[in-house]
Amino acid sequence: MKNSVGSEKLALFGGPKIIQSEFKHYNSIGVEEVEVAKNIIESGKLSQFLGEWHNDFYGG
Repeated sequence: MKNSVGSEKLALFGGPKIIQSEFKHYNSIGVEEVEVAKNIIESGKLSQFLGEWHNDFYGG
């Protein structure tokens, strides 16, 4: 049995493309992520690092 795909050139080297349609653009950032980031930026508090021991400090 002859492998018809194996005998052709790869699309990279001028052979035919297997997938003819364009891939759909995917955006993993949704409305919820944008809203959370916006709230953080608008709060003006981008970090809770104070350089001292307190209830919200877990080391590191």
